[in-house]
Amino acid sequence: MGWGTAFADFDLDGDSDWIIANGHLADDVAQFREPVAGYRQPMLLHENLGDGLFDTVGAEAGEVFAEHLVGRGLAVADIDRDGDLDVLVTQLGGAPVLLRNESDRKPNHWLIVRTKGSKSNRDGIGARVTVTCGDRKLVREVVSGQSFLSQSDLRAHFGVGAATIVDRVEVTWPSRAVSVLENVSVDQVVSLSEP
Repeated sequence: MGWGTAFADFDLDGDSDWIIANGHLADDVAQFREPVAGYRQPMLLHENLGDGLFDTVGAEAGEVFAEHLVGRGLAVADIDRDGDLDVLVTQLGGAPVLLRNESDRKPNHWLIVRTKGSKSNRDGIGARVTVTCGDRKLVREVVSGQSFLSQSDLRAHFGVGAATIVDRVEVTWPSRAVSVLENVSVDQVVSLSEP
């Protein structure tokens, strides 16, 4: 029974992967019927294969995916400031679980875009960020409240694969104004302000 969920590029290849925190509603569910996964349930991680299909990779991603939790909220951010995305999961009746992404990401790179609104709103919520690398366009929207009772990082995170330069970063603000940066080096956080 899925609660917290997020689409995020954990391997920095340019495709959004999918993570889900699970846990049943009732701790006594086994008394009433045979549950599929019980009260405590495993988290799920699905890698985007880039062709519209996903592969379940939790077993290779770490021991926590073999454990059973009563998962609820799930938030995604680059907590350790190394460019890849980490995950914090809250549990019902248990301590939060921090999943630090320590995967080998070579040769993949990243770019984080922080939006600073003026006319629209301070954090740029509602802005659409488009990153262009060659013939590939990656789009993220700055949104709040992305998962069950959780707030992920408001900055737009992009895995850009092997690219070392991003051709264009474009932010379309809720006010319809547009901000642009060109020829941006990867593996950094850049800020764009609403004009």
